[in-house]
Amino acid sequence: AEYGGRNRFSLMEKHFSKLSQPNLHHLVRRNEFAPLNTRKYQALSQSALVKDLSVENILQVDNTLGCLFCLKFSPKGNLLAATTADCVQILDHKKPKLVSTLKDHKEIVTALTWFNDESEDSFFTSSLDKTVRMYRNFTPVATLTEHHDWIRCLGLNRDNSILVSGCVSSMIFGWDVPTGRVLFRVKDAHLCESCPDLNTINSLQFAHGSNLFASGARDGAIKLWDSRVLGNISKDSVASIQAHSNKLNTVMFTKNDFQVLSGGRDNTIRLWDLRKLQSVGRPNLQKNALLMEYNQHKCTGYNISCTFFNYEKNIVTGSENKTMVVYDTESGNVSKVLRGYHPSVVHLVASCPDAQPMKLVSSSIENVNIMVWAPQKETDSAIDRKHRIRAKTGYESALTPEEEAFLSTHRAAVESLMQKYGDKILKIFHQYNFTFSCPLDWQQLLNNVGHDEESAELLQMMNEMATDFTKAFDYYRTSSEATGNIYICPRDFVEFLDDNNNTTTSPHVATSSSDPSTNTLPETRRNRSSNNVSLSPTNNENNTNGPINADNVTVRDDHVSNNSVGTTMTNSDDESTVIYSYDSNSSDSSTSMEEMYEVLLSRQHEREQRYEKRTKKRKDQWKHETGLEREKPDEDPGQNSC
Repeated sequence: AEYGGRNRFSLMEKHFSKLSQPNLHHLVRRNEFAPLNTRKYQALSQSALVKDLSVENILQVDNTLGCLFCLKFSPKGNLLAATTADCVQILDHKKPKLVSTLKDHKEIVTALTWFNDESEDSFFTSSLDKTVRMYRNFTPVATLTEHHDWIRCLGLNRDNSILVSGCVSSMIFGWDVPTGRVLFRVKDAHLCESCPDLNTINSLQFAHGSNLFASGARDGAIKLWDSRVLGNISKDSVASIQAHSNKLNTVMFTKNDFQVLSGGRDNTIRLWDLRKLQSVGRPNLQKNALLMEYNQHKCTGYNISCTFFNYEKNIVTGSENKTMVVYDTESGNVSKVLRGYHPSVVHLVASCPDAQPMKLVSSSIENVNIMVWAPQKETDSAIDRKHRIRAKTGYESALTPEEEAFLSTHRAAVESLMQKYGDKILKIFHQYNFTFSCPLDWQQLLNNVGHDEESAELLQMMNEMATDFTKAFDYYRTSSEATGNIYICPRDFVEFLDDNNNTTTSPHVATSSSDPSTNTLPETRRNRSSNNVSLSPTNNENNTNGPINADNVTVRDDHVSNNSVGTTMTNSDDESTVIYSYDSNSSDSSTSMEEMYEVLLSRQHEREQRYEKRTKKRKDQWKHETGLEREKPDEDPGQNSC
């Protein structure tokens, strides 16, 4: 009787607002408001719980290094799929337990999409091995091989009859699911002047109730396509939006198909009204279709996902500042910031289907831990503290705070390098079909690109930076074990970096050898006459790969002042830069970790300056000889991405 009549919902809301927090959790979690189990009442109760989101559990993918690449709930929400560098793992997140491990792909598994049925054992996967695989009952039943390129994303229509896949070179394939036949190919689906070489299709999704699907690419544009007419009838999109000023990460439809959500690397998520779009040839902003912008998170260089949550009343996204941000969809305000659980960039978020609308999962680039989020009572503070500790059960758990800070500095250096040269590096790796999950033969890659001076020097610069940080990490561990403190001799440290420079390594995060005791400290002083250090990844005299071994660097100590010592690196182009200095009176015997960081970053800065000068010199020479521009000017370095 209390909830009857015309004022039923207003009375419900008034009653609900008076509930104490423990009773609120009790009602929602036990579903004791079942007699009033309307969608509006559920949304009202669950929206009140957003502020209480916290980690409910932590899932760990077995026997995997690196990070995850995709997280997807099954249609009923009972299972969770996680893709890694070499496999797919299906998890029961409630119990929790591992249901199945599938190792059929030979490369990074980039995407997964479930069949829209009740079985929860059927799905498609895509990979950098250029194949799409179909699974039934967790068993591979078909392999689609016509793509011939790195596949980045997948989309499946509502009746499971058409699959679309997008690749790095901006091609979209449409597949007939029952037969595996190619229905259509859209070449240069996102042809763009700003991304002439590789305009990766980053996201694909079908509308829920039509043959329309959306694609989003690195050029920041969204295009809408009608799958019924693609192929023989048309190869044009029906509408397009220049949704973001930088690369686009995610595109998805609302349940009613009236709006589309997009997330990009310009620190924004945007909600668009498709009913207000104009059919135009080239993408433009179409401001009249923009409903709301969400911009209180950080996303400039990583492919960070976002998703609807809580019956689309909220939007949740990862962020580069180790947090997750929950927005109110209607107002654009921040409802909750989830922090303190991830050690680095949160790049994957996924929400459970409507059967469990208050459950989220997330993962960061640092490890394969999966955080499961749900509303938690205030009395769960003790459990909350335990989960904070468990969140660091990856490789960092064995590191000291100084070592963690060291690896953090290395990540920052790699990110800086990728921000400046990410597009060029992607182009090189794509051209030679090189990925980090394959057996690494760094020297072979350098040999393959030896004819291309600019590419070889760029890869050489990456290799030298990785070598510096790897050797410095070993130096720190060995030095700290020998002396019992974190202080090192700067002169010995510099000589250690410049000596034994015949190590070829990969541009991965620096890691120490498994047995630090086998490392040896450098000699206190090295013979000053042996100053010639090759900039190539190897000092092999038989290496004749042209630009890789083009220059010799002379390292010398010059007294900048009476008490200050600097080191200058000079190359064959007579370009010299003082890359670091220190006070010989106060720092010659020992220096802090911070000063070691400065030396490493200064060396990398000098390499980048040298690379830029040589690149400019080659362009000027080409223009002088041919009278033509060799290539378009590089785009703003800030627009490149990791």
